[in-house]
Amino acid sequence: ENTLFAIASTTKAMTVAALGMLVDEKRLSWDDPVARHMPTLQLQDPYVTRALTVRDLLNHRSGLSRSDNLWIAAPFDRAEVLRRTRYLPAPNFRAEYGYNNLMYIAAGELVGAVSGKSWDEFLEARLFEPLGMTRTTSRSAVVDRRDNVSSSHSRVDGKVVVMARRNYDNIGGAGAVYSSARDMAHWVRLHLNGGTFEGKTLLKPATLREMHSPQTVMPVDSTSERMFPTTHFRAYGLGWFLHDYHGHKVVHHSGSINQTRTQVGMIPSEKIGVVVIANLSSSNLQVALMYRVLDALMGVPPRDWSAEYLANVRRAQERSAQQGRGAEATRIAGTRPALALKDYAGTYQHDVYGDVKLTVENGRLVLNYAPDYIADLEHWHHDTFRGTWRSTGFGRVFVTFNLDSRARAAAVQVDGFGRFERAAPSP
Repeated sequence: ENTLFAIASTTKAMTVAALGMLVDEKRLSWDDPVARHMPTLQLQDPYVTRALTVRDLLNHRSGLSRSDNLWIAAPFDRAEVLRRTRYLPAPNFRAEYGYNNLMYIAAGELVGAVSGKSWDEFLEARLFEPLGMTRTTSRSAVVDRRDNVSSSHSRVDGKVVVMARRNYDNIGGAGAVYSSARDMAHWVRLHLNGGTFEGKTLLKPATLREMHSPQTVMPVDSTSERMFPTTHFRAYGLGWFLHDYHGHKVVHHSGSINQTRTQVGMIPSEKIGVVVIANLSSSNLQVALMYRVLDALMGVPPRDWSAEYLANVRRAQERSAQQGRGAEATRIAGTRPALALKDYAGTYQHDVYGDVKLTVENGRLVLNYAPDYIADLEHWHHDTFRGTWRSTGFGRVFVTFNLDSRARAAAVQVDGFGRFERAAPSP
């Protein structure tokens, strides 16, 4: 029960709780403009920069493109990640639900801007210590020094392998916390007891109700309709997903990082809470277990959730396999690159993601973006290459070069990132 796991996006509710404490102290309100407290946060549209509120950061309606490789792959700290958000469009501001981790990184840094402490320090002093969450931390360096830390796993070529643990401190308020089953139980008790833990009020009941109240309506997909035919609403609150289940409101959140998956679920009206953490990236067992426990505690007839979620996983795997076969089917045989490999080599630049370097090593193009993101490229067709990331389990990436009117490599399109423009040669 004391083993440490990466709890990923279930961190988001902790960031909201930290902001809620500042709301309780009247140091900010949910509808304050973020620019009032953190003018360094700039978005591409000046209007959105001015109008963006604290609530907008938390309910996934900023309209900002998700761009997760900005923290997953890029070698940037939190400050640099947020500085680069000024280059990202937000065409659907307040128009619809759109999950976004970057705005929760901003929310964590907002805690620091208002409180005078870093997000990490605030959580330690105001949340983890009062709740007796003695093993919990948001710092990778602390995890590296701890014993009893779960190893992460992924399936690679059909086999389960241990994965190296990466430092994701840069995701901050969106997902950097590590915790244990015991500590997370204390966190859930705070919610089930209306903001009070062992006689001490950490959050006002009204603030907790706001966190658990619908803020943004979520679309219902076909999988949800099939698995939950009696559910009437789905929404995002502040740091929590919400839906009705057998007449009760379920407050829950999932998380996935470092090949670890976490599921936290509660039915506050029934004083029921469940935490499940699994150290295999491709498993949905933690979600199945949550519903199995909720059913048991509510007296609902048992249902084989494990089989149903396994079937979902297999359908997703088949879709992925079909996409792979589709890519193979569209490959054009018998083509050659337009240029010699050395003529593709160089540095290419992107406003959001920074620089990517192409070099020739042992007669092969190599893409170098960050220490964990180096790919060996093989010719696919024409000026498109398929890269294999050297890091175990990271998969493949397609890279396409664009030539200018003089048949020079002017840009490179990297799947998952975008178009990088070739840097001018040094004088």
